[in-house]
Amino acid sequence: MSTFQGALRHVCSMPKRCMKVDVDPATKTAYVLAVEGPEGFADSSAQLLAGASPEDTYVVTVNLTGEPDPTIVLDAGDKLDGAYQLALDGRGNAFSGLLTEDGMVRATFASKSVTKVNCPVRQPYSVALSATRDALFTMERTTGRLYKLTLTGEGMLDDTFPAIGAAKNWYDGLRVDGSAAYAVKDLAEIWRVDLTGHTVSAVPWKASSTRLAAVQPSGAGTLFVLDQTTLWELDLSSGKPTKLADVPGGHAEDLVLDGADLYIVTFDREMYGYGVGAGRASG
Repeated sequence: MSTFQGALRHVCSMPKRCMKVDVDPATKTAYVLAVEGPEGFADSSAQLLAGASPEDTYVVTVNLTGEPDPTIVLDAGDKLDGAYQLALDGRGNAFSGLLTEDGMVRATFASKSVTKVNCPVRQPYSVALSATRDALFTMERTTGRLYKLTLTGEGMLDDTFPAIGAAKNWYDGLRVDGSAAYAVKDLAEIWRVDLTGHTVSAVPWKASSTRLAAVQPSGAGTLFVLDQTTLWELDLSSGKPTKLADVPGGHAEDLVLDGADLYIVTFDREMYGYGVGAGRASG
């Protein structure tokens, strides 16, 4: 059952500017990768991708079953600077690609430690867990080539997926369900990688001209699409988009699906929830 009953609702205000979000379904806790930057660092995380540097990077947790109570669990002293993504393994760890160098890190929350991962992939920039959370996927930043890794991020399980093609800037926002991986190219295009057929295809998208922020497969034949200002649902069979809600502020950054609810974070330090109904896959 959805907490939000098909409407966009404010969950909480965050202590820092939000970039990425993932949910631990076992504990019903959202983990948000957040930053604090210098004066003028106020547009969106696209500034980071274009080369701007935040002063500090954090992970903030939000309780999704009671009072939200945003809590910083990793702060600027925990060596997270340069991290850009958050993929929870359900075992107390999160993986992130790096903006500042060619590499991947693993954050372990119990010990408040961040360690470099000896990842065999070049530019392991965007990361996501498999739908069953038994493997880690990563996509190269500029080629769009998908790789399947062990849960440690240090062993290769599958490197036979074709590259989508050179990006002008980058691929971002990797999300994976049971049959496919989805990513955003150059903040404007949506691409799909078939995990069984090992093929790539463009997902038609013309509903808005605003830069794309993130996508999230629903597990029910549709794709949730977030641009800077609007949440959409795209029917993958017909290509028909449906507008679900306006997101206040114009700086939407990421979304994740947890059962019947979507959670959206914005660079304006806000988190929102949207009820999508039962029978959906968790992010």
